[in-house]
Amino acid sequence: MLYASYEGSLLLVPPSSNALYLNRTKGRAKTESYKSWIASSGYAVNQDKHRDGPFALLHRQIELEYVIRLPPGSDLGNREKAMTDLLVNQGVIQDDRYVVKITLTKMMNYKDGGPQLLWKAIGLT
Repeated sequence: MLYASYEGSLLLVPPSSNALYLNRTKGRAKTESYKSWIASSGYAVNQDKHRDGPFALLHRQIELEYVIRLPPGSDLGNREKAMTDLLVNQGVIQDDRYVVKITLTKMMNYKDGGPQLLWKAIGLT
């Protein structure tokens, strides 16, 4: 049963999961492209969050839906982790351990301009 849902759009697709971190001698560090994407996309998610009012998806089962515009040959699955982590970091969902379903859809009509990624978080009762 639906409790609440929130959605938004982003102008930038996250980097591939292969390009999120650099290996260092003392662990891993975020790449510059990942840090840049987090900064710009985090701002956009915050704008969507404030537009929709306070989020109430704490301690609830969550379904996530992503529609991502990618060029042919791009790996859709490599984009999910960064987006889900962003929704957690921006307070849309409390923790990704509450996610029970993720739906990924790839738009093949890749083009510049307009939203490149649409997201929706659905809280279930």
